[in-house]
Amino acid sequence: MNDSPIRCFVAFDLPSEAKTFILSIIKKNQVRLPQARWVPPDQIHITLQFFPALFPPQVHQIKMFIQNFFPEVASFQSTLTEIGVFSSWNRVRVVWLGFDYQASEIMKKAAQILNEECLKQGITVDLTRPFSPHLTLARFKNPVSIFPQQLYQPPCYTTFIQQVSFYQSTLTPRGPIYTPLITTPLKEVK
Repeated sequence: MNDSPIRCFVAFDLPSEAKTFILSIIKKNQVRLPQARWVPPDQIHITLQFFPALFPPQVHQIKMFIQNFFPEVASFQSTLTEIGVFSSWNRVRVVWLGFDYQASEIMKKAAQILNEECLKQGITVDLTRPFSPHLTLARFKNPVSIFPQQLYQPPCYTTFIQQVSFYQSTLTPRGPIYTPLITTPLKEVK
């Protein structure tokens, strides 16, 4: 890594079985909304915080925090519950998949602690919008209006969140490339 700032983010990772389930949802909805840019399943994750430009010392600070904090966070069950959109059904920019209340609260707490640590370390975080745990499935270049019935609503699916990663995001003409800088397992629950 050179001295230039990098784009990066901290995210909970999903197990491969959950990504296979999500791929089935994407395939069913691609037919219904072909104009959307659907996220490749291998890039789907739960972003806790995105950093548009971090310098190497800041990257090191976040890595150290991840190594110290997240092994103390218990792995947890999470149920994928429903498909929704940002910002509204009349101006859809993002199609997302949401989580059950209990898993969402665990994710919100982890994001809050991460943000507090970053602020203590002098690292800027975007707090303009409240953290809303979700998986981004698709994006629209220009907002569209759709009806909820246009989307395939999957059955609930339960999985386990067992690790967190700190990724570098490199933009390319073909889309972003995510390179893990560090991956840390959560505490195993027996």
